[in-house]
Amino acid sequence: MATLDHATRGRIAWNIVTGANPNGWRNLGWDGMPAHDTRYAIADEYLEVLYKLWEGSWDEDALLADRNSGMHADPSKIHPIDHVGEHFKCEGPFLVSPSPQRTPLLFQAGSSPVGRDFCARHAEAQFIQSPSTEDARKQITETRDLLEKHGRTREEIKFFQGLSFVVGSTEEEALRNERELEEKIDVDGMVAHMGGAIGVDLGGLDPDDSLDTVSTEGVQGILQWLREAAGGGNPTVRDVMHLMSRRTRVVGTPEQIADRLTEYREAGVDGVQRHQRDDPRLYDEFIDQVMPTLRERGLAADGYREGTLRNKLFGHDRLTDRHPAASYRGAFAPRPWRGPHDPPRSS
Repeated sequence: MATLDHATRGRIAWNIVTGANPNGWRNLGWDGMPAHDTRYAIADEYLEVLYKLWEGSWDEDALLADRNSGMHADPSKIHPIDHVGEHFKCEGPFLVSPSPQRTPLLFQAGSSPVGRDFCARHAEAQFIQSPSTEDARKQITETRDLLEKHGRTREEIKFFQGLSFVVGSTEEEALRNERELEEKIDVDGMVAHMGGAIGVDLGGLDPDDSLDTVSTEGVQGILQWLREAAGGGNPTVRDVMHLMSRRTRVVGTPEQIADRLTEYREAGVDGVQRHQRDDPRLYDEFIDQVMPTLRERGLAADGYREGTLRNKLFGHDRLTDRHPAASYRGAFAPRPWRGPHDPPRSS
């Protein structure tokens, strides 16, 4: 991540995902996938190690890059981190000099209670897939409240709503395009994709079986979303077939789509994660037909500003002093020895 941040001059972001694929965990030496909350506990410690490496291992002025002396860096200002925890052991020091952002911009998408608390502690941006602007507003408000609980300000996070789009020059044409799209959708593929996400082989269930009969340690936020999208009832496998193809889809003319995106912005959404599982050609239609209207209304930029990705979103290159990673800045530099009860450094 640090090397990529150097190579892109600070344009790297990381979407922190705990991994909900049992086969992936077995490939990494586990007997099976850990419980949902355990995965977040592992992720917490993993981030602690990375923060120590990214933010604490190198002092701000450690890099010299002095061609005349041949000195790359001052070794007295590069420190091991000596992390020993429940899940990870890492001596350090970090092998890469501090990059433009040091820590990449941190995204997260957890929507379970544990996932949202994790997001409030660590993330600077959150992917959400709220089925309505009202749900988006509620989730955003609750997450901002959690940030304050963890000593951060409400402005230290951005929200990106996942949406797909079907465009038409008229509303009638847009609806016709949606009907044609529905005919092309591979229902089995949708069910398999969702089953993989929640760690359950949905193909072995009857279409009218309720998902409440399913026990999984997978992505619990998706299950919760399906229950909410089904009107609070018990969603079935058949519901998955329809919800996966239609969820968070916006259909209409460029003007109607712009109206809808304005509603999302008023609900607190800062940007859109545009996804289109159905037909890649819909990207071209969106770019050619919708983007000009969005620019006219101030909903899309005309170009990129200079600077790092974090600077583009927040106006500064590094994590704020309120972020937990900031506590490791300068934490590993040797301290003056003052006596047997005040050791120079602890791990």
